[in-house]
Amino acid sequence: MLKQFWERFTRMERAGMTASLAMVAFLVVTMLAAGCASPATPTATPMPTSTSTPTPVPTETPTAPPTDTPTPEPTDTPSPTPAPTVTPNPDKFLGNIHYQGRTPLDFAQYWNQVTPENGGKWASCEQNRDDMSYWGWLDAAYEYAKGNGFPFKEHTLIWGHSSGQPDWICSLPEDEQLAEVEEWIRAVGERYPDLDYVDVVNEPLHDSPCYEEALGGDGETGWDWVIRSFEMARQYVDGDLLLNDYGILNNARVTSRYIEIIRLLQDRGLIDGIGVQGHGLENTPPRAIEINLDALAKTGLPIYVSEYDVNIADDDEQLEIYREQFPIFWEHPAVHGVTLWGYVEDEIWKENAYLLRSDGTERPALEWLMEYVDGTSAP
Repeated sequence: MLKQFWERFTRMERAGMTASLAMVAFLVVTMLAAGCASPATPTATPMPTSTSTPTPVPTETPTAPPTDTPTPEPTDTPSPTPAPTVTPNPDKFLGNIHYQGRTPLDFAQYWNQVTPENGGKWASCEQNRDDMSYWGWLDAAYEYAKGNGFPFKEHTLIWGHSSGQPDWICSLPEDEQLAEVEEWIRAVGERYPDLDYVDVVNEPLHDSPCYEEALGGDGETGWDWVIRSFEMARQYVDGDLLLNDYGILNNARVTSRYIEIIRLLQDRGLIDGIGVQGHGLENTPPRAIEINLDALAKTGLPIYVSEYDVNIADDDEQLEIYREQFPIFWEHPAVHGVTLWGYVEDEIWKENAYLLRSDGTERPALEWLMEYVDGTSAP
């Protein structure tokens, strides 16, 4: 027992008590022990509950963190706002369309780049030969973008679809066709001197124009008409010159053909960026999109995902596709911007691709998208 009290004494001394005070304490507890000690008892019947010899308290010198404050605590007390998967990226834009001369609902709340849906097409601006009095839709989109400091893309100079080329051009002889094409491109450059991007040729793999031969046809390269279109655009229009087409991100064979045209333009210093439409990707595996983006990136040109939409009526399914695909675009180092092709219900090409209901409420995909690009939501 004296040994136990001596141990307690040495603990008091180590705890900082003076030698004299510690000695007094030792004498007191020694006398108390002597007066209270019981006759020796067999070691088989110890008295662990005696008040004179309490069991040492383990919490005085713990060797491990107490069990009620584990380290770390991932569920009860998470660390403050973990680093987001994506941070706001000032070098990439997230754009949308300007709709038939009208700014769609709450545009600036969601988007920071403008593309006219139909207003910039030749068929819209010069509906009758030499009557360029239909600039209204394009004027409105351009002025809105410039007034808000948003990049503006002219869409499009050359497109063979019926909504892209005026009907009257197809019946002219080739020399007059060429003169009209040049006049159109020059007029765009003069009226809109501060363009940021220009879709020079839209969908060359799918919709060549009726005046293709006037521009040189296939020629020696197989794509002389595209090259001539870009030469005139370089001559008359400011802004980065882009090629744009669909069916690229989900088809490696088409991507290879697309790169052939791009290389021809690169060799001549005529192209500044690659446009890849995002229509019809709902059933495309994410890995296929990655592979095709990587192939395009090898050209060294910036990539712009244009006309992206997810045409699915079910909210949850649409959200899932956005969560799978959009981060591939946004996080790819070669992608410099993404433009969606509409977002307001009943003001959109693909009926179920809208993100904002006509009453102003957001579908889940839009809620997630805004959080994601702001860096507050993981994929």
